[in-house]
Amino acid sequence: MDYSAEVCDEVVEFLEQIPKPDYDKLPREIINYFYQHCNSTSEKSFTYNTALPVSQQNLHQETKNILTFLIRVFLEYEDQSK
Repeated sequence: MDYSAEVCDEVVEFLEQIPKPDYDKLPREIINYFYQHCNSTSEKSFTYNTALPVSQQNLHQETKNILTFLIRVFLEYEDQSK
């Protein structure tokens, strides 16, 4: 993986908004990667709107792809198996 700091910022903003039980389902290696590569010294260029789905957020396409993957693989799997 090699993503821009802006994409990592957007992913981190999303991660900070999801409920803790969902956050805890994500692999630590993935979470750590985005936190380590985000631009932590800058002002936030994006604020996640919890009222909108990922597809309607003002995000880079690469960020949308990452979030869609994380949601489908790590957050929806348990619900589909019931």
